Amino acid sequence: MKNKFFITLTLLLSYQTLMAQDNTRLSSKLKALNNDTLRYIKEEIISRKNFYIGKPLDSLLKDLPMSAKRYINPPSSTMSVYPATYIFTFYQRNTRIAQKKDPLDLIITWQTPLQKSELTYVGLQAMGGEWTEAAYRFFKSRIISDIGLVKYNF
Repeated sequence: MKNKFFITLTLLLSYQTLMAQDNTRLSSKLKALNNDTLRYIKEEIISRKNFYIGKPLDSLLKDLPMSAKRYINPPSSTMSVYPATYIFTFYQRNTRIAQKKDPLDLIITWQTPLQKSELTYVGLQAMGGEWTEAAYRFFKSRIISDIGLVKYNF
């Protein structure tokens, strides 16, 4: 019994240490960019998108300086297939739009387009909704084909 407790405690502490290192790495990169999150997204995510292509979305989500708040699946020619998803972080989104600056909205193109039936089967709204735990579980293992920023053309 003591061995199981010790092993569990060791694993938990190791996991916490790794997570703290990831947060420290992210914080130091943001600090080096004067906490400019848009610049961080452009330099650390978009310019390195080849690093994420072919990998699950979770690898990208871990590197974002803020968490996702909403997702939208823009319709394709058929209303039951979604080749891409917009992920909105809402980080000063309304303020940035009011200032006619692009917000930090990512476009994730999927290697395999999403099916409406897949989304509704797990209880998600096909066209989009809040970024809940269920949404995270659904999207995290989906493979990325391309990454971009939504352009509003102000």
